[in-house]
Amino acid sequence: MTAIAVVTIAISCSKSPAEKPVKDLGVVELLESTPKRLNLAEGKEVTLTTTTLPDGNLEFVFKSESKTALGVPTRMEQKFSAPAGKRIMTSVEGVVISFTPTLKAK
Repeated sequence: MTAIAVVTIAISCSKSPAEKPVKDLGVVELLESTPKRLNLAEGKEVTLTTTTLPDGNLEFVFKSESKTALGVPTRMEQKFSAPAGKRIMTSVEGVVISFTPTLKAK
């Protein structure tokens, strides 16, 4: 019973992405395998690297580095794939973002 109550409280306290404000980055032009810096919010910056998968979809890798209040370095890496040219909505570092990726030729 205790475990169920704790899970219920944790779920009811967290907001779903639909309830959080969305930062719209618009059209984001990317170069294959070239990191691009994105400013998500004040003090929250990530790099986004994109590669084309064999099926034609794009793989997105978000990475960031920061320090805890105690000065301990932390790293985050988040991956997912989606089609190019379609609007994407996801949560990165606690910020809900939307963008339309386009892959530029080198």
